[in-house]
Amino acid sequence: MTELTVSHDRNRDHHEHHGSEQAPWPGISLSWLLALAFGGLVALSVGAVLTLSVRANFVNTLSLLNTRAIELIDGMERQITAEASQGERVVDALSALYRDGDIGLNTTPGQHAVLTGLLRTAPSVKGILLLGDDGSSASMFRTRDDVFAPLPAELSGETANEAPVQDLRSLFDLGRISQAARPVWGRPVPIGKNLFHNVALPLKRGGNTEGVAVAVVGQDMVSQIMMRLANESDATVFMLSEGNGVISHSRLPELFRSRDIISIEDFPDEVLRELPNAIEDRDYGKAAERGIRVFTSKDRFGGHIFLTRRLTDYSAEPFTLGVYFRATDLGAEMLRAVNTLLVGIGGMLAAVIAAILLGRRISRPMSAVAEAAAHFSDFRLDDINPLPRSRIREIDEQAVALNRMRTILLHFTRYVPRELVARLMRSGETASHPVEREVTILFSDIMGFTSISERLNAAEVAHVLNQHFEMVTRNVEDTGGTIDKFMGDGVMAFWGAPETDTDHVMHAVRAAEAITRSVHQENSERRLRGETPLRVRMGLHTGRVVVGNIGGPDRHNYTVVGDTVNVTQRLEQLAKDIMKPGDEAVVLASCDVVDAARGQADFTPAGTRLIRGRENPVAVAVLNTRLDAADTAA
Repeated sequence: MTELTVSHDRNRDHHEHHGSEQAPWPGISLSWLLALAFGGLVALSVGAVLTLSVRANFVNTLSLLNTRAIELIDGMERQITAEASQGERVVDALSALYRDGDIGLNTTPGQHAVLTGLLRTAPSVKGILLLGDDGSSASMFRTRDDVFAPLPAELSGETANEAPVQDLRSLFDLGRISQAARPVWGRPVPIGKNLFHNVALPLKRGGNTEGVAVAVVGQDMVSQIMMRLANESDATVFMLSEGNGVISHSRLPELFRSRDIISIEDFPDEVLRELPNAIEDRDYGKAAERGIRVFTSKDRFGGHIFLTRRLTDYSAEPFTLGVYFRATDLGAEMLRAVNTLLVGIGGMLAAVIAAILLGRRISRPMSAVAEAAAHFSDFRLDDINPLPRSRIREIDEQAVALNRMRTILLHFTRYVPRELVARLMRSGETASHPVEREVTILFSDIMGFTSISERLNAAEVAHVLNQHFEMVTRNVEDTGGTIDKFMGDGVMAFWGAPETDTDHVMHAVRAAEAITRSVHQENSERRLRGETPLRVRMGLHTGRVVVGNIGGPDRHNYTVVGDTVNVTQRLEQLAKDIMKPGDEAVVLASCDVVDAARGQADFTPAGTRLIRGRENPVAVAVLNTRLDAADTAA
């Protein structure tokens, strides 16, 4: 069943040729000519070699700097992800425990043990809050002494041992959290005198949302991460908000104990204040491809290099992770690179050649990927060859993904007509909307197939049907038709949709003739193999129908419905009465088809027939198909 979820002229130069002057040309001696020629060639060769070597060295050095920038930022992001994911794992676990009834929203010793165990497995998580929609709650926090207690006074700012958790409800967007299907991060919230980053998930049981689970990460933990990253990279690490506000700094963590953001213009780091005025360096192309921006600033310290990347996870709003270090750190590397190049010109030439060969080798699979993507966009799956595997991880992942997509789509097209998908893609989004349109419909059926199949095993039955359906599909699509569905051993097809076809009647007639000839040809081959020939009857009718996507919210059929469909099916059934013992294929058409054909096809009137659902008899005719000599040889 068809389912769709589915020249200008080139200018020429003209030259004027002047006659020879009588005065002699200015001359030059052969010695000077040879000296200048050899000297110039040597100078040009050496200069070219030196220029190419130095340029290649600088390019290679910039590539290394690109790699260093990528590795540095990637490493930092991985560590932030590892820390932040602890909070997500905690709320995922809480959601699962609550769903299974292992925890509730009341404070009990057993529940305290569960919450304490979760906190022990997530050192970055400061505390857990369970907030019920009915006002119930439970909590567990890690104190400075690594003791676990429900919201201790050192966090809440209260003198009592426990502050009411209900007071914290206003800090969280409970409505947004209750609709989330995955952990959601909120803005930093104040709990007592401390700021906390937070991640939450709804608590559901029996399909109903009954509260939310919140894991909080202290601002001090974020500062510790920043300081650890700074120590590992020997640089200064910072985080900026969307509006260029500073939200964390590895050297000044104490500034963020009671506030979550400081304007960069007012921040006490003189170097960081220069970032808005820094100039973006366009030489770091590889880093830019990975979302890393590189800036250089001029200051009284000799200038600095800034590396930044915009991150969208682990926060309610996107933020920028950044690091800066002295520009002189790169200057020394550049100088060493130049000296190395000047000393080892030959080695660098080999490296350049190797780099070129490597680049070409890398570009080949990328070109194949681009070509495959173009074929995918045109739905030309047969033109896509499986992409080879690569030792480069990203390219290999692309190849594996595209090969898998190709396999999936090839399987998909066994259930959804490929040509129909391509036509709908060409026709635009509205092509599948239900509309009323005049089309021509064909029904076909194999007579007596039940008795034939009784003498065959399952594999043989499937082979016969697949071979027959392939033939019908080919002839239908070759004439611009669409296969609607396969019904047992029958086929339903139509012409005139989704693309407009002003000659849909004749296209359907030609398809019926082609099917008739194919049946005769295949039967000749079946007789040679000692197999029973197939007898096919067809009904052909034209009229107005509703065509488009029809079905439920999760499943649609691109199909046609209406009285025309019913009449066509009845004609196919009536063809059984018209079919003579020696006939291998009979096409019974309505008078509407005969009239629309306007003499372009040969029909033999077959009288009128009463059709169920019609008050008046319908005039019918048999389509006469001229068979080739090869078709009638049997």
